[in-house]
Amino acid sequence: MGCSICTVISNKPVAEGLYLMSVEAPGICSTALPGQFVHVRTGDVIDPLLRRPLCINRIDSGNGTLDLLYRVVGRGTAALAGKKPRDPLDVLGPLGNGFTVRGNFRNALVIAGGMGIAPMFFLIDELIRTEKYVTLLWGARTAAELFVSSADFAPGGLTLHTATEDGKAGHAGYVTDLLASILEQLSDAGSARAYTCGPVPMLKTVQKIMSGRGIPVEASLEERMACGIGVCAGCSVNTVQGKKLVCKDGPVMNLMEIVYDE
Repeated sequence: MGCSICTVISNKPVAEGLYLMSVEAPGICSTALPGQFVHVRTGDVIDPLLRRPLCINRIDSGNGTLDLLYRVVGRGTAALAGKKPRDPLDVLGPLGNGFTVRGNFRNALVIAGGMGIAPMFFLIDELIRTEKYVTLLWGARTAAELFVSSADFAPGGLTLHTATEDGKAGHAGYVTDLLASILEQLSDAGSARAYTCGPVPMLKTVQKIMSGRGIPVEASLEERMACGIGVCAGCSVNTVQGKKLVCKDGPVMNLMEIVYDE
């Protein structure tokens, strides 16, 4: 972990309110793992005061660049959307614990909803690189938010299923509507591992569907953060082992150990 003054390469909208920023950050790229995040200062040292946690969307280790996918929801991300090529960007990271990519499994099931897609491209790239076969279930509010296709990944390693709330692409409804039927198609559940990220209602549904199936499920949790390094304890979640901090113990955790309020 370290603090770097990086350089913005590009910062473009990919859908309404959704931006993809590419940043020159060779030091971070050399050590980053899928599922980790960076803490970005969006303005000056006073306003906005707090950094914003952003998942590492993708990296190009050869060129030393990383991508950050974010939605404009407030002053901090609005300031971020105003960044131009060659602007400096104060970035702390990489932070947190990442996904388990290596292991004795063949099939990887990735379930992403909304901004939960943000950490998944980096994960999918690494899974394909390590010769895992990936099935991606991607849910979005509109068809316009499905801004990449299976052609944007290494050939032969990914099957993509989509769901949209506006019904204009893929399944009309929620991405979790697809999950049970996809699980039934797995020829060998014992050789599978699942990964998920999205809003809490989605994670709760995934947890229920996956319960008792014997497939490990890792979730990247989305929580508000202040310090990003485990000092303020503002991002705690309940687990079967007690309270844990998303920034320090996560953001990737065992989904089946998270305790959600009913």
